Amino acid sequence: MKSFYGLLSQYFYRIYRTFIERVQYRSYKRRLKNTYRWGLGVEVPFFFSSKFVIENSSITITGTQQTYDDSWPIRYSIIKTSKLGISIKYFDSIDLYGDHTNGEFQHTFKSIPNGTGYQMEVFNYFKYHSTGRIRIISKPKKEIESA
Repeated sequence: MKSFYGLLSQYFYRIYRTFIERVQYRSYKRRLKNTYRWGLGVEVPFFFSSKFVIENSSITITGTQQTYDDSWPIRYSIIKTSKLGISIKYFDSIDLYGDHTNGEFQHTFKSIPNGTGYQMEVFNYFKYHSTGRIRIISKPKKEIESA
């Protein structure tokens, strides 16, 4: 009898471990969903994120960047493209200079109309190679209402 319970407990333990691993993996994928790595150069000075939704008229970005020269900026812009991708409408932008590798930068874009189809554009003004990582975070309603 003891061996039967031993096999049964091993079976349920494997099911439990599989369940925990899947939950942890989903949580990991959810965190990485709006995280992007980019690399820009002279020939490819633009990076566009996938489309996202803006709620509560604001969105926050955090990230790191490394540039060739501290005097050259990297521009982060909230944009919306037309359905055919012919025209781009800019809503808000920020220029960040130099390296931000030790600590992450953070910026909140405010007064952007709610809606879908927004993208983040990263632009290096046709300068030398620069790399970075960016994460797009939506603010929850409770945080905005209490502010």
